[in-house]
Amino acid sequence: MTNSVSRATRGVLGLSMGTFIVQAVSAGSQLVLAAWLAPSEFGLWASAVSAMTLVTALTNFGEISGYLSGQGVGYRATRRRAFRSNLLLVLGGLLIAGLYLLWGKPEIALYCLVLALAIPLSGDADVKIAAVTRHDGYASIVTSQAAAAVAKFGLGLLIAVITHSAVAIAISTVGYYIVLSLLISRRARTSTANEPIGTEQPRSMARFSWAVNSYAMSLPIQAVFIAGQLFLTPTDLGVLYIAMQVTLALSSLISVPLNRVALSAFSRATDEERETLALGLGIRVVGTVTWLSAAIGLGLVMLTAYVPPLWQHAVPFALILLAGLPLRILSPVLEARQQSAREWWHATGFSLVDAVGSAAIVLVTAQSGDLLIVCLGITAWKALVGVTRTLVALRRLAPLALCALIALSIFACGLLLAASWVVPLYGAILSAGLLLILLLLTRRVVRRRRRRRARPAP
Repeated sequence: MTNSVSRATRGVLGLSMGTFIVQAVSAGSQLVLAAWLAPSEFGLWASAVSAMTLVTALTNFGEISGYLSGQGVGYRATRRRAFRSNLLLVLGGLLIAGLYLLWGKPEIALYCLVLALAIPLSGDADVKIAAVTRHDGYASIVTSQAAAAVAKFGLGLLIAVITHSAVAIAISTVGYYIVLSLLISRRARTSTANEPIGTEQPRSMARFSWAVNSYAMSLPIQAVFIAGQLFLTPTDLGVLYIAMQVTLALSSLISVPLNRVALSAFSRATDEERETLALGLGIRVVGTVTWLSAAIGLGLVMLTAYVPPLWQHAVPFALILLAGLPLRILSPVLEARQQSAREWWHATGFSLVDAVGSAAIVLVTAQSGDLLIVCLGITAWKALVGVTRTLVALRRLAPLALCALIALSIFACGLLLAASWVVPLYGAILSAGLLLILLLLTRRVVRRRRRRRARPAP
């Protein structure tokens, strides 16, 4: 089982490297674009993205989850079905764009139109990445994502300089998926050339559960922006969007690779092994995310003076949202655990509750007119959902181990929250993390030397 955890960890690290490059370039482009785009432009873009979640969250109708969990059919059949489904989603996106146009918001309508046309492109690229992931082709994914991210940055910068509009973000996003799909296509074909073609088609109910689960997974974050449109000004919504991008840059760096690798690993494990595997992955991920959150938090505080004045007051909100990540990052592992056990509706239920609760928290706290209260409410709700979900998803785990995982996650969240007010705590977290890494590396070296000495002489 230790080998399974190590293998899954290497897979997560491999995919996270590609995602890190994409997020790093994306974060850099956001800072650069902020020089040409006003907060209201980011607010309009956030409104379009949240509204389009109604259809983009259904991209591929969950076929990737079924394919990776071994409950679907082969790559080619998955790709064909996903493409046909995505064409239907384009029609839904066009309808949303039309409604915004009738509402008298042409800018948001334009962004919705671009996002609608990008659905088949993003869906096809995701299917190809899933195929390469299933066959451990992590290096190809990293290089393809890196090249596509650089192309996205260049295209977005060029359009931003010309238009001073968030259309730069929209069009560069389309360009990213086009380049990524072109670069990963060959590896996807060669990786799946010898893949057995499943003769048994998945039942309609199974496919429906995949689609609903895929849809529900993307709602919790977007629910914040959907609710925020009702009571927050475009400027405040733009500031909240940028603050959340800081946390999303880290969570999406790990969450998507973590979910896919964990789902693939769980599908090959027995019921007893899944609990231990989930525990091992959970502890490693919580520790890693806590250290990275502290590094990002300290970096934000130190670089505040270099952030454009319009965006400087977004930093405290970003620090509050970062504090909730250690508990939130467990969700991909828990979802994969439930999906591998065919508990799709359990995973879907938690995502829907999280989304409804997030929207309600924003609607209530927005009445105060203070974004700090909104961010504290979001963080508290996410922590509550995280603890409850861990208790349910890993209920078969030994009580002591389960309590240890939850206690570790809550302690990490509290430490990061305290550090957002007492900045030196960030340094303490970083130092403790480096010391722990040094001790683990030393232990590993000592074990290797002992094994070598224990080997019989030739």
